Amino acid sequence: DVCSSDLAGVFSSKDDGVTWTAKNTGLTNLQIITLFSDGSSLFAGTNGSGIFLSMDSGATWKTANNGLPLLALYNIASFAKQGAVLFASTNAGLFTSIDNGASWTTIDNGFIGPALSIVVAGTKLYVNEGDALYIYSFNGNNWSFVNAPSELSLQRTSSLAMIGTNIFAGTYGNGIFLSSDSGANWSPVNNGLGNYHVYCLTVNGAT
Repeated sequence: DVCSSDLAGVFSSKDDGVTWTAKNTGLTNLQIITLFSDGSSLFAGTNGSGIFLSMDSGATWKTANNGLPLLALYNIASFAKQGAVLFASTNAGLFTSIDNGASWTTIDNGFIGPALSIVVAGTKLYVNEGDALYIYSFNGNNWSFVNAPSELSLQRTSSLAMIGTNIFAGTYGNGIFLSSDSGANWSPVNNGLGNYHVYCLTVNGAT
């Protein structure tokens, strides 16, 4: 288990959360916003110092900001991966890496950030910009805007998650919405939850 704590860095647990140990060697910024695990690579997104990479389960960290402009170092909000391509969402938009974070390249193509949560489904990348949802196709070079119904468009989306072909969007103050048609239409799925602020979503297996 690995988790982040605001202004306290990264902690790991080997006993399902009974005890935790700080893993901050090499981290020059302990304000961790997001973590992403990919095999032996562990990425940490910070607020102000960009991206850090650990190849030893968090025992040591090094910066991985080559190619990121200054604005992108703030609010590294989320990561996603499709094949060999790693995506990072930042205050300066979206960036990709094909060398495990050694270098980064923008793929904005007219998209105006900041990019918040992102998820990958097949050849599509779904991007939450806060007030709108965008889709990027790996087979093309253009962004396309998904017109959400009034219920979703009036709420700032805060998080995204995928289960199969279903996209879930957490909102500020209106619970969770679901789309089963690539973001064309959305409906609330809040039975038992209520219209709360949903700051993060994750998928545990198939449930």
